[in-house]
Amino acid sequence: MNTRTLLFALFAQLCVVSVSAVEVIVDGLHYEIDTDSLTASVISDTGFEIVGDAWEFYEEKAPSTYSGDIVIPAIIVDDNIEYRVNRIGSDAFFHCDGLLSIDIQANLTSIGHHAFEECSQLKSIVIPEGVTTILYSAFNGCSSLGSISFPKSLTYVGDYAFNSTAWYYQQPDGLLYAGRVLYSYRGAMPENTVIEIRQGTVQICREVFKNCKNLTSIRIPDSVKLMGEYVFSGCTSLTECTLPANLKTLPYCTFYDCTNLESVTFPAALTYIDRTIFYRCKNLKTIYCPTDSLPRTNIVSMFSNTDISKIDLYVNPSLMEEFQAKSPWNLFANIYAFGSFETEKCATPSIIYEHGKLTFTSETQGTTFVTDIADQDITRHYGNEVQLGVAYTIRVFARRIGYLDSDPATATLFWLDVTPITEDENITVKAKEINAAPVLVQRQGVLIRIAGVPHGTRLDVYGLDGQFIDSAIATNTETVLSIKQVRQQPVILRMGDKA
Repeated sequence: MNTRTLLFALFAQLCVVSVSAVEVIVDGLHYEIDTDSLTASVISDTGFEIVGDAWEFYEEKAPSTYSGDIVIPAIIVDDNIEYRVNRIGSDAFFHCDGLLSIDIQANLTSIGHHAFEECSQLKSIVIPEGVTTILYSAFNGCSSLGSISFPKSLTYVGDYAFNSTAWYYQQPDGLLYAGRVLYSYRGAMPENTVIEIRQGTVQICREVFKNCKNLTSIRIPDSVKLMGEYVFSGCTSLTECTLPANLKTLPYCTFYDCTNLESVTFPAALTYIDRTIFYRCKNLKTIYCPTDSLPRTNIVSMFSNTDISKIDLYVNPSLMEEFQAKSPWNLFANIYAFGSFETEKCATPSIIYEHGKLTFTSETQGTTFVTDIADQDITRHYGNEVQLGVAYTIRVFARRIGYLDSDPATATLFWLDVTPITEDENITVKAKEINAAPVLVQRQGVLIRIAGVPHGTRLDVYGLDGQFIDSAIATNTETVLSIKQVRQQPVILRMGDKA
């Protein structure tokens, strides 16, 4: 292919790409429509302006001129074609001083960076369900914005997205959440503070605990999959930290200047470590790395002003040779395989079922939970009748680096035919409604714990020989029966007229 042909091909390709994105105006709002996906993004009604003088000038985004009460529809029509509005683009309402309200009827998935920045008269917004992403500085400087409704779908919030808003300043001191995202820590942190981040949190934003010198301990749930930069920078009282198992990236300066940090447990899912993670962590003694492969990193930069030759590294036994052979991992003082330091066993976990979710807890902090769930109905049957129990056998044990795995906890979760029950637990099969309540049965040593049985139901335990062992009347919470007489032998549990 000669140069002319190549240039023509590239030009033709650019033309094809540009045709799919077209700007249109519908009912006073500007949109960028994608003719391939039939989607539309709300965009600004202005372009860029040249700022400066003849000696020094640059291009700057011009303020949008939208004003009044704005409605963003679910669908727009252009040239008899419908487009689904799924995004508010970057800078769409940038510096809209005249914007009074926004009614979002569209099924959005994202709000772009600077989208509503400095909209000084905007007082409230309902971010619709379905929005997963709010980018950098999206609402920064909205000084009158006091009410924000966050969707459960939100999984990512960019840096400074809600800074300098009335909503931000009205929040009480302590952890500040934007839906399932930990956005900030407000106010001065008291001495000897222990933080437990809310279960279900998916992201910790940039600088949340930066310079929180009174933070001594933190527990992070494994639901957290993203962390911003400088999260623990300057936390000089923090001595150890177990990072959430599902975190794949350790961002820039995570533990920058944590001068008393002694021990860190990396996530099991970790694949990449950014620069200057442990800058000036002069007391760091131990790192636990339970990954299934070597994380990518510039490890020399990772330990700037920290003596790596004084740190012990514990790794997956199957990767010992790789860590020992690969520079600069082999600069650690010692590299050990897991198991050479384990002495204490994790506490056996407890199992809770609420609102369609199983939750596991252990008295040993910083644990992760390994679970097997088997459906007893998924098996082969013969004959013209099959009795479905809709039962699940649950087995879970707790694991933490530095501890032996806990003894397993087991339970059976099934649905008991009862009336009435809450609407969200109903099961519909072939248009026939079956009233059924979830019941969780756990056997822990010489005790049987039952939760979910309707209040007032009689509970009886029998041996396989029919001998009566214990009975109780179910409560609204949890009912406990003793089986000391039979200990590890199988038993029969009768709940009302069900066995």
